[in-house]
Amino acid sequence: MLGWMAWTLPTALLFVGIFSAIGVLTALEVKFPGGAARRGVLGLETTRGDRLFITLLGTAYIFLAWLGLVGNPLWWPLALSIGWGASASGKSDVNKGARVSRALRPSGDLDQGRNPNTFVD
Repeated sequence: MLGWMAWTLPTALLFVGIFSAIGVLTALEVKFPGGAARRGVLGLETTRGDRLFITLLGTAYIFLAWLGLVGNPLWWPLALSIGWGASASGKSDVNKGARVSRALRPSGDLDQGRNPNTFVD
């Protein structure tokens, strides 16, 4: 059935890895719905699926650029892609700043009906 495509072991492992990542993301979404949005290296608010897509797309561009400019060996673009994936995953919670600003806000602002984000005397 798939005889028309030149399947090699690395090609098969790539597709197995991608579909496994999608499966893991699906299981995480079922177990922990929603997930916290994070701000990644590009400054975008992203979800788990967004970060996977950005990482896969960036990895493809890294490998294509390396093959076009340098050629072999491919260990260096692999290391760059792992670094890209780690940085694109982001570690900052988008809502963290909102929690801090609420903690620093005077408690009487909400009771007096004023806008809590303006500090006018």
